[in-house]
Amino acid sequence: MTMRNPLSAGLVLLVAAVALTGLGAACDSTPTGPENETIRAAVESISSQDLSEIVRTIAHDSMRGRGSRSPELEQTARYIAARFESFGLEAAGEDGYLQYFPLPGPPETTDQALNTIGLLRGSDPALRDEYVVITAHMDHLGTRFPINGDSIYNGADDNASGTAGIVELAEAFSMLNPRPRRSILFIAFGAEELGLIGSRYYTDHPTFPLSRTVANLNLDMIGRNWADTVAALRSSQDMGELAEGVAAQHPELGMRVVDDQWPGQNLIRRSDQWNFMTHGVPALFFHSGPHPDYHFPSDHADLLDYLKTERIVQLVFYIGLRLASADQTPD
Repeated sequence: MTMRNPLSAGLVLLVAAVALTGLGAACDSTPTGPENETIRAAVESISSQDLSEIVRTIAHDSMRGRGSRSPELEQTARYIAARFESFGLEAAGEDGYLQYFPLPGPPETTDQALNTIGLLRGSDPALRDEYVVITAHMDHLGTRFPINGDSIYNGADDNASGTAGIVELAEAFSMLNPRPRRSILFIAFGAEELGLIGSRYYTDHPTFPLSRTVANLNLDMIGRNWADTVAALRSSQDMGELAEGVAAQHPELGMRVVDDQWPGQNLIRRSDQWNFMTHGVPALFFHSGPHPDYHFPSDHADLLDYLKTERIVQLVFYIGLRLASADQTPD
């Protein structure tokens, strides 16, 4: 998560459970029969073991912190692209699965970073040209001044955790038969830590129209702190009620959804969902809160709670499935 320009603005705390209305009520029945078995298998494919493996791969010392200008960021992007391809997602960048974009600097420089984009085409001819976008940033701070002899800022929670989440979600959704009615776009952004540059580039140069993008679900730092709670910062009451309602319908996950617990830090503007929100796209930002290792080289893979992360990602799966399947779209 970026440290970009925190402002002092309050967001109303909504902790109490909210009854399902609108979008939630339109799609609150649980499928039965073979379709339900397919959904169950997809959810169970999201595992702490797989999440741990992905985090340990991209937050390994050999990745040197995945700095925005580094070859290791491109290595990470291509690793994610290979996973998307193995799940059968369509390449949805401007160069296969990749979308390159310039980084700020003198005009003569050619520094670039990149996003990785994969598409799961929807099954409903009337709705497949509408999109749910599931995102996380894959970059971190790279190598910097050493602290206690460690100069590699691995970024395991920030944000290998969210990146692993969208890879697992891409695999889970690809298992569904039939597929969701709407299309689902999975994007791993670069250069978030430089000021949300990758997501800003995408929303300025979308590969699919933002006017037909019905929602953004963004995962950023989902591996630490509470064992039974996740914050879902929301663009609207409608989106908040959706997240809280779906969590209430799945008590087996043991995951409570709350609104922003850090109103003075203005977190809603400090991760990639903000660029979708400024274009009028409803959004949810899943976040487990800051911790002492945030933006330090001590943000290591061994410190994450992968069982908790598994349950958060499973919750996001159910929310994404609701958005991709419902007749109504959120405000």
